Amino acid sequence: MRRAREHLTYANVIATIALFGVIAGGGAYAASKIGSADIKSQAVTRPKLDAKAVSSGKIADAAVGSAQLSPDTDGVALAGVTVRAPGELLNYFNRVSDGAPRVERTSVGNVAIYIPGMENTFATEIIESVTSLDGGRVSVEHTSCSGACLPDHPVVTTQTPDGSPADRSFTYVVYAAANP
Repeated sequence: MRRAREHLTYANVIATIALFGVIAGGGAYAASKIGSADIKSQAVTRPKLDAKAVSSGKIADAAVGSAQLSPDTDGVALAGVTVRAPGELLNYFNRVSDGAPRVERTSVGNVAIYIPGMENTFATEIIESVTSLDGGRVSVEHTSCSGACLPDHPVVTTQTPDGSPADRSFTYVVYAAANP
């Protein structure tokens, strides 16, 4: 113990503190100076990221858009609408186009959905999900049309729990189909 005290001087203590400061500060300085241009392309991959390291709050607005998310991206939610009875568009998202979806009540319990950018993709390239928000039955079918309407658009049919046509609220989401 006495030997350690002989070498424990003010200068040694300050030198040790300064050494740790340089090591810690240098690492922090280097981390603050590394930008995206300094990272090699394809260097950061999914296995190298910690679970939940990249969340929607950490992605800048419009950083991931239709160029990155297309019907070729398996399992991605491409577009969706929430419709309030009797056919009022409540909210939506559309990752394949900047255009806003349009809904049209065609009759009691039937709402046609027009999603810009999804034209002619409903045959095999997507998976659809429709969910009732206020009970009752919901289903989706596709209809072809001519003239001013978009071809092959989905029509959501809503019914009461006993199967009678009725205007009901629902969500409709389109996902990219997983390629086998």
